[in-house]
Amino acid sequence: MNAFPQQSWRDLEAAIARRFGLAADRLGDANMERALRAAAARTGTAVGPELAERLLHSADELDALIDDLVVPETWFFRDRTPFRCVQQYVRERAAAGRLPDPLRALAIPCSTGEEPYSLAMALLDVGLAPGQFRIVAADLSRKLLAQAAEACFGRNSLRGDEQEFSAACARRLAWQGDRFTLDATVRQCVEFVQANLAAPQLLPDQSPFHVIFCRNVLIYLAAPARSTALANLHRLLHPTGILYTGHAEARLAAAGRFVSWNPHYPAAFAPQAAGAFAPQAAGAFAPQAAPQPPAAASVERGSKPLAEPLRVAAPRRAPLPDGPPAATQDVAADRLVAARAAADAGQFAVARQLCDDLLAARPADAEACFLLGVVAQAEGRPAEAERLLRRTLYLNPRHADALTQMALLSRRRGDERGAALYAQRARRIAGGEEPS
Repeated sequence: MNAFPQQSWRDLEAAIARRFGLAADRLGDANMERALRAAAARTGTAVGPELAERLLHSADELDALIDDLVVPETWFFRDRTPFRCVQQYVRERAAAGRLPDPLRALAIPCSTGEEPYSLAMALLDVGLAPGQFRIVAADLSRKLLAQAAEACFGRNSLRGDEQEFSAACARRLAWQGDRFTLDATVRQCVEFVQANLAAPQLLPDQSPFHVIFCRNVLIYLAAPARSTALANLHRLLHPTGILYTGHAEARLAAAGRFVSWNPHYPAAFAPQAAGAFAPQAAGAFAPQAAPQPPAAASVERGSKPLAEPLRVAAPRRAPLPDGPPAATQDVAADRLVAARAAADAGQFAVARQLCDDLLAARPADAEACFLLGVVAQAEGRPAEAERLLRRTLYLNPRHADALTQMALLSRRRGDERGAALYAQRARRIAGGEEPS
């Protein structure tokens, strides 16, 4: 943006880093330019020195700029694994007779609310009654918090074909045209608050949480802010609780006084000093004997059984070892599961090799191609990611997740028209329509 002074640009990036902790190099120039154009339109000020001064000397205008900079990308039960992890946590604590009353959960950032509402549904479905848990949902953006509190969503908030959680949504939605609202049972379980993860004292009046979801934000923070955020999360996490991060952030959490909670969930962590309740080491979702708490462990008050019998799902298949892919559908499916697990754990080279092996045997496998695109994006290779995502859409024009990722990539390089077209196609597919 030639009209925007370079020094003012740098000053604005510094102000954003100071106030919100966001690293300027992670926001992207195209994203910043889009936000500045929105600020100019909102304030009636041309993009130039006057707008720069206005943004730098008004906390309200800087807050509004963040609303434009933060592009919400979320949907119900996005990545089913975290919600299954929390259900496993509840089962284990209930089996040990140490279910807290109430169980407290934090979702930060919460964006437009799909994640904390999904967490509420997951807890209800594992047998907790509304009074047995409470979810605090926090975000920087007042605009997003207002949308979340309305609990009114479009079809784009429902994606994927995971029957287990699609059914959970279907039971609790009230459709009105092309919008839907959640029923009161889910809404009353969530409290929305404005908070900055990187502030020196995050949520100082809140008691510790047994479950914290903090996904896909640490990677956008500057190093000092990230250190503060990890300290906040450690302080707010109950000694027997779990923190679930984004998969690309697992190493950051491991370096910030957290330890693995369960090897089946690479992005789930316990505080380093935890000892009152040791997680089970056996396969996820397998029936477990109730562990005996150590003699020195303090017993939590108000423990009580679940409101209904526990339901235990079948154990997951173990990932296949490396090697040439077999021709059977089952082995190919297992190899894809193994590739996803490797990507989730940040083992991108392993994920790439598994996908390459699968594509060598099945060149038209859209899911393997899509996962390669996601890995390329995570590794900071956007051009390669776009090539692979385009290939995915050639193989499967109805791949809604690939369309969504293409919309994000297009927006980040300033192609708003292309982003809108990809997003529109994704919405049409979510609504059961054929793509154009």
